[in-house]
Amino acid sequence: MSAQPFLFPSDLAIRLLTGVLTLLLLIARPGPPVIQAGPLDEVGYTDLLNLLGASTPTGAGVPVSQIEVGSPNSADSEFNSKVITRIPGGTSTASHATQVGWNFYGNTLSMAPGIDVIQSWNANHWMTSGFLRISTFGEPVTETQAIENHSWVIEDGSDSAAIEILQRLDYVVNRDNVLVVAAQNNGETSPIPETLSQLYNGLTVGVTSGTHSHGQTYLDGSGRSKPEIVAPQLFTSYATPMVSAAGALLIEHATNTAGISSATNTEVIKAILMAGATKEEFSSWSRSTSQPFDTQFGSGELNVFRSYHILDAGQQSASNSSLVDPQGWDFATTSSNSFYFFEIPEDQAASEFSAILTWNRNIENGSLFPGGFTPEFNGLENLDLKLYHAGGLIPGSMIDSSESSVDNAEHIYLNDSLDMGSLLEPGQYALEVVAPSTGVDYGLAWLADFQEVHQWAASTASAAWETNLNWSVAGVPAEDWFATLDNTTFVDGQKAVINTDSTVYKVRVSGSVGRMTLDLPTGTTLSSTSDVEIRAGGAITGGGVLAGNLQNESLHAVSAVETLTVTGQAQIAGTWIVVDDSYSQVRGTTTGSFDLLTAGNITGSFSNLAGAGISSHLGNGYFLETLTPSLTAMAFAVDILAALEGDANGDKKVEISDYMILVDHFDPGTPDPSHVWTQGNFNDDLVIDLSDYNLLAQNFDPTGYAAAFGDTAHEISFVPEPGSASFTLIAILFFSLGSTGTRCRH
Repeated sequence: MSAQPFLFPSDLAIRLLTGVLTLLLLIARPGPPVIQAGPLDEVGYTDLLNLLGASTPTGAGVPVSQIEVGSPNSADSEFNSKVITRIPGGTSTASHATQVGWNFYGNTLSMAPGIDVIQSWNANHWMTSGFLRISTFGEPVTETQAIENHSWVIEDGSDSAAIEILQRLDYVVNRDNVLVVAAQNNGETSPIPETLSQLYNGLTVGVTSGTHSHGQTYLDGSGRSKPEIVAPQLFTSYATPMVSAAGALLIEHATNTAGISSATNTEVIKAILMAGATKEEFSSWSRSTSQPFDTQFGSGELNVFRSYHILDAGQQSASNSSLVDPQGWDFATTSSNSFYFFEIPEDQAASEFSAILTWNRNIENGSLFPGGFTPEFNGLENLDLKLYHAGGLIPGSMIDSSESSVDNAEHIYLNDSLDMGSLLEPGQYALEVVAPSTGVDYGLAWLADFQEVHQWAASTASAAWETNLNWSVAGVPAEDWFATLDNTTFVDGQKAVINTDSTVYKVRVSGSVGRMTLDLPTGTTLSSTSDVEIRAGGAITGGGVLAGNLQNESLHAVSAVETLTVTGQAQIAGTWIVVDDSYSQVRGTTTGSFDLLTAGNITGSFSNLAGAGISSHLGNGYFLETLTPSLTAMAFAVDILAALEGDANGDKKVEISDYMILVDHFDPGTPDPSHVWTQGNFNDDLVIDLSDYNLLAQNFDPTGYAAAFGDTAHEISFVPEPGSASFTLIAILFFSLGSTGTRCRH
């Protein structure tokens, strides 16, 4: 990024004071207005140019509006050959508006330089008599432009006036099919402005750095996450027109390409823009079943390259008898629940899957007077989005869902490399749009990002990782490889030896017939974007460097004394792990963790970054002590403590809280592998019954027991004599069973 003069933000703030609209423009520091270099690269526009060349859409033929306090300088060279019409109502030239225009439709600084018909509105005039007609009984003026860009906010105004503005604009979006893109306020601690940042039917925009107002709405429907998307600019005023420009580019392509014109519907354009957004830029991006978007970064950072590919994949309709592609979109109207079945090919795996469902809220005319208009909101239609495993065009077990009760968008997102769900392996899947009501128009967009699956195919007991003929599809492991190594032939074991440094996306090691060992000798490095999985029958050995994350569910067994260094997160979760040498985690920050999640026995030593600690986990009578190293890096042996039968929560006490855990999960029926120690299965018989109650009662001691360290193999039996409290508890337990019956929860 080249150095550029710094400019203070010149965002305007519109305040509603005692019913009078007053525009306040913040003054910019003196100096030439500038645009940041580099953002177009970050949002995938340069990649799109490199792919399409002269065929890259430019937004040509897409009419737009720019609404704010001033007008762009039409004499600026960035606006040559453009028609900028100042709507009567008056607005003077402003540097802020000019810079917004650069990002929106500038000849060299925008990704939509083909936009050449622009309406310039004064925000005050636009809200009042010019367009929205707030505080009147007049219906908003019909919008003839395809996109509205709003790089302004309203702060500290009248709630009722703000709600009227929001509802009138949502009405316009639904009636006239206009894409409305509006800025959040600048400042990470700033509250979400009343307007226009709390729209339903538009897109609100923040900045990639996170220095913008964010959180949940509190007007006209609370609890919705804002913003919906971010872009890489210093200030929201300039991030917003980047999103508008991306919308124009997509609308032009949809308009001029046969078979995809339905994508010009705003529900679809919004879905495509958000489904293409990336999350790698953020260390803490998250969503949940009830909250579709991150409360600070929304759906992620704008990426027009990905969104273009979703659009270009074409419209694909729901069907119970045919498949759709692993990426695409649809515009449809609900009549019942709709399924979109798709397949991941045998030689590939989806390391990332993104799906967005959007629909508009419906604002009706509640006026009792002929020819009058009063916006009326009678509740939001509540659609949901679900993802399933499938087979034979029949949905199976659910993988994930997005079921917000307050948003008019749903988002499912899986990303194996970001530890957000697992990758989608070869097979059939189904997206379901759940529609409790009929007649709701919706836009759906989805994207799967593939990695190549390469299977180990060596014909000898020990073979080189780098030899191309040792793989099912000949080749040398590369960055887009998902390398799977399974020993299906050699009963006495098979080994893959990494002789030179290698980088792959992901590795999985398992042994179906005999042990499969991945050998990483001292002096070699294996780098993985996602992680290295050691599954049942697999092993990892050697003293090299694993540059990435390790999930060891099986063995790390060697005879020599050496250290495997893990630079990411090391998670050890085997049933029985024998470590004759050591693991070492050398992550560069103290925020990492070294998780030992085994339910069995561990021997060997483990070193951990200072301050990171070790996670505790219970199972089969053992738990790991949580350790906090000193301020300097150190190595220590992992000590497994014997947990007393009855201590379900691992707090070194057997008390009422453990009793309640057992009661909540009481299930004396058919043995179930999901019944574990932490639910009350203390004797490991896969049922939670009176024998577990008896163990808890026998060891009942709310004052705590002295957990002891094990022997060399960390196997001990530590069962004190039961105190009087335990016998009292037995009576309580039987009384509970006799008087209330049993409860079974899964």
